[in-house]
Amino acid sequence: MPSPTHTLDAVTAVGYIGKPVHVELEWDGDPEPMWRFKHIVGVVLPVHGVNDIGYFLTVPVIGSADFPDETYFDSIRTIRTLPVIRSRARCTSGKVLSRLPLPQLIQGQAKSMEGERHHA
Repeated sequence: MPSPTHTLDAVTAVGYIGKPVHVELEWDGDPEPMWRFKHIVGVVLPVHGVNDIGYFLTVPVIGSADFPDETYFDSIRTIRTLPVIRSRARCTSGKVLSRLPLPQLIQGQAKSMEGERHHA
């Protein structure tokens, strides 16, 4: 079996749910490890006597899949979370838009609506 550079415990594994990751996978008999971008959508924890090796349920970050794949903990050599660029872009665009000058007509309507809320 490959020797992972770290072990995944239950708390660490559950912490990856909902996150995009860059994962290095390694199997016995394969000459080189593979790097993949995956989005972790679930986790199956190891249970002694039932399921000895835990795994992540993953979907590709780029592309699509009908069903999640199983990425077993013992095949993971390295795992790194990826920054969520999309949410940063939303925050940034919101800040930029809030600084744009509004046309006079819209500003006047916004002020009158604000006044109505204070009187209600």
